[in-house]
Formats: sequence, structure tokens, C-alpha cells
Amino acid sequence: MSTTLTIGDLRNMQTADLLREIRSHRMTLRKMRLGIHMKKEKDTAKYRREKRTLARMLTIFTALQSRSKTPSTALPTQSRSSTISAPQS
Repeated sequence: MSTTLTIGDLRNMQTADLLREIRSHRMTLRKMRLGIHMKKEKDTAKYRREKRTLARMLTIFTALQSRSKTPSTALPTQSRSSTISAPQS
């Protein structure tokens, strides 16, 4: 990511744009992790900050997806007791 996006900017994004940002951020983190492992990257605090930013992006993405689901398309839930049967003796 070339610019720092605020939480408000992330929340106002379309789902497809946010997903694109998440993918590019993951690629950046992979490169940073490899650089740290190969002793080329010195700033490990930056890596931690970027991981937190990715976590925020994923949280907002999950919230957007759950908000877009309608109750009619949600799968019905079953209680565990109705699906588990007692062993036969």
C-alpha cells in the first residue's frame, strides 16, 4: 500500500476494492517477512504495524460481509443435541 488508509476510508470502500487492498497488503507482508528472515529488513516494528493494519482490514471486511447477508439467505442453525445420537449398547 502506498498510502495509509484510515478506518473510515476502509469502511467506505466497496467490498471488491477492500479485497484488492487486502491481497496487496498480504503480498507486502510476505515480502517483509522474507526480508526480515534474510536479514535484509531491519525495521521489524514496521512489520508488526503492517500486520495490525491487515488485521483491521480483515475485521472490516468480515463486518461488511456479515452486514450484506440477509436473514432469508442465512442457513438455519440446528442444535447439537438433535444431530448427535447416543451410542447403542
